[in-house]
Order: sequence, then structure tokens, then C-alpha cells
Amino acid sequence: METKPKKENLHAGHRERMRKKFLKSGFTCFSEHEVLEFMLFYVYRRRNTNELSHMLINRFGSLENVLKAHRSELLSVDGVGECCVTFLNSLWGLLHYFHMNPTEKGVCMKDADARCEFFRSRLMLEQNETVMIAYLDDSYCVEHDAVIARGTPGDVHICLQSLMRDILNMHCNVVMLAHNHPKGTTMASSDDIRLTREIGGLCQKLGIGLADHVIVADGKAISMIEEGLYTENMH
Repeated sequence: METKPKKENLHAGHRERMRKKFLKSGFTCFSEHEVLEFMLFYVYRRRNTNELSHMLINRFGSLENVLKAHRSELLSVDGVGECCVTFLNSLWGLLHYFHMNPTEKGVCMKDADARCEFFRSRLMLEQNETVMIAYLDDSYCVEHDAVIARGTPGDVHICLQSLMRDILNMHCNVVMLAHNHPKGTTMASSDDIRLTREIGGLCQKLGIGLADHVIVADGKAISMIEEGLYTENMH
């Protein structure tokens, strides 16, 4: 009886080649779909994740959009189950965690570029409007920063009474505010300007300086001081 030669498995060793490629150069030599394909190796032991990565990126437009897609949207993709969704969402959550919990301390915020980058790195991944505050020492170095409010993609509410109480409890002399426009630009709205001036006035009455308000949008950030939209209230 004649035996048929085994067909060559075109995918044999593919995962191992990808692993070696990553160990040699990280993701620098990977395309977007290859990054996703590689990460999905750890969800699917035998499935062709190259095909799935192309399907996901074609559906959502980019790797970033895949990672931050809503659970229900991901589950609507053929073949994507709960484990895959949890894994993808956790990758986005991990990125967000490191942006919001950086290890550097004592960052000097005297320079507008420095404070714009400080807040840009923390707010760029937020999908809803988020307000942050940085508490500074007298040398304008960060002692602590925190999220004080989160809202919807187009709006956020700040309780001024709670904000003033928190500032007093931190026993600092200088603070800076920042918020993002997830669906817009860095252009300050009339409400942004009005609220900044109102908070600045309240801080001044307490002997505290509101040194700036930074707006983050579309991977960029602007200083309202530098844009001439606010004059620093010094303690």
C-alpha cells in the first residue's frame, strides 16, 4: 500500500520563531497585528492567532482600539470568548495603571513643558473626562497627585467644597489642576476658564497658590497659563 507523504505544516515552529524574535528585539520589529498575534498566543494554545489579530484590527482600526474596546463589542467578533476579552481588557488596564501610578517622585513643575508632560502621561488613556490635582512643595516639586473626579466622555462635575477640603488636608502651599477632553481638543472651553478662575480665587483666600491648569487631549497638553487664559494666584 502506497503511503501519502505528509503535507508540510506551514505553521510549524511559527510560534517559536515569533518568541525568539521578541526575545531578541522586543516589539520593535513587530507590526501591529504581529504584536496582537503574539499576545494572543497566551490565550489560544492552538488557534491561528494571526488570523484573529487581523480580524480584530480590521474591525476596530488599531491595536489601541482593540485593547480599549468594550467587552460587548469584543464578544461580537466571531470566535472571541470571555477569556480573550478579559485578557485584552487587562492589558489596557495594565497600561492605564502604569500611567496613573508612575514611580518617579519629586518631579519639578516650574517649567510648563514639564507639567504638560506630567499630566499628559497620566490622562492620555482616560476614556472619560477626568480631573487631577498635583500637590507641590514650595520648590514646585510634586509631593502627591490624585484623581479628584471622573465623569462621562463629554462632562465631569467637581464638588468645590470637597476639593477645598482635600487641598487644606494636604497642608501644601501650591497646587496644579489638570483635566482631559477625551473626545475633543486641548482648546479650553468657557466653563474651563470660568471654573479655573473660581478655584484660583478660592485657593487664594486660603493662602494657597493655584499655579496652573493643564488640559490634555489627543495625546497633547496645553498650559492655561502659557495660553494666557489664567493668571497664577500666588499664596
